[in-house]
Amino acid sequence: MLVLDTSQGLSPAQYLLGQAALLHLLSSLGPGDRVAVLLLTSRPVLLEPRHAASCLANRLLPLLPSLQLELLDQVQSAQQSEARPAHLHAALVAALGLLATTSPAQVVLVSSPSQLLRAQPSLLATLGSQQGVTLSAVLLQDPADHTDLSLLSLPHRPVSSVDSLPASLASWYMASPPRSEEHTSELQSPLQS
Repeated sequence: MLVLDTSQGLSPAQYLLGQAALLHLLSSLGPGDRVAVLLLTSRPVLLEPRHAASCLANRLLPLLPSLQLELLDQVQSAQQSEARPAHLHAALVAALGLLATTSPAQVVLVSSPSQLLRAQPSLLATLGSQQGVTLSAVLLQDPADHTDLSLLSLPHRPVSSVDSLPASLASWYMASPPRSEEHTSELQSPLQS
């Protein structure tokens, strides 16, 4: 489950960096993976590709090439919302609802260090009751954000420029290989903090 903060709590540069990070993460997934993408405005909005069968609505989707392309297009065309600030806890609750019958699973939040630090206590409390779900974050750095990253206990990877995304995220994030042709993999937790 990939979650992008689109709120005004991000600077325009952070939003564009977050959009690029989400595109990179989504592009790194393969056909054996299952995924859902939430855009966080004033509330979480699930991206639902037109090609998804109605019986798959509000679930992780098997990432067929046509669905991947459609999700990439939807993320690319997404605009920064007018909402301020993001409610990361609401995004986690929505993600956990979609992942209710899925284990193991991974939620990756893409937001600013300050937003994540504000939400961290409620995120950890909510996640504490969940089995088989991991939470991590891509932190969109901004020179004006002086958040002390050592205060963050969630696994995270700071990124500061679009040019550095592949190098920054390649060693940190990857989906697991398919277990077999009959079973698709969930987003696993190969994350390193």
